[in-house]
Amino acid sequence: MARVGTAVLAMALSVAPAASWAKDPAYAAYRAEVRKHTEKSYTANKALIDPSGERGKASGKDLDHIKPVKQCFLTGQSASSCGAASNLRVIDAGKNRSEGCRAAGCRTLN
Repeated sequence: MARVGTAVLAMALSVAPAASWAKDPAYAAYRAEVRKHTEKSYTANKALIDPSGERGKASGKDLDHIKPVKQCFLTGQSASSCGAASNLRVIDAGKNRSEGCRAAGCRTLN
């Protein structure tokens, strides 16, 4: 995604109601692409990302994007780098769901 397109999209989304960005087709497509890369990265690097195999409902652990997907989208980061092993970690599910996207680049979407 080009930087100019991202900036225009970010401005448009910043004036839209909070829930409307989630329905944006460009963001939905980006999120789906990130998910593919994330699963591929996790599978290939499970020993590094989750050495004790904690991810899953039984353990209450989630796979987390260190830099949130929304922030990656808004800053024009490629889906493959957003889903890369270097951007993944396993954390407590409750913490993951409470964090959200609080970085400066996400404020227009919250």
